[in-house]
Amino acid sequence: MEHPLVSIDKTLTEEQVNSAINDLNTKLSYALRSNNSYVANQISMVIESYRTRLFEIYKQNDQDSQIDNYTKNIDIS
Repeated sequence: MEHPLVSIDKTLTEEQVNSAINDLNTKLSYALRSNNSYVANQISMVIESYRTRLFEIYKQNDQDSQIDNYTKNIDIS
């Protein structure tokens, strides 16, 4: 579940999103160690929002690489 109050900037690069996810994972582990489940749940939702943005970047990169040109040559019928 994504966090309803977080909007991810569409201009972030893949490296910036990965850096944000790593930072949030550090904060999540601290929240879990301190038994603060409410904060941990909020951080988990923010991480999910960043992962969704990361998958969008991956999808865009796949479209940019024109992978369809290679898959049209393969006929399995």
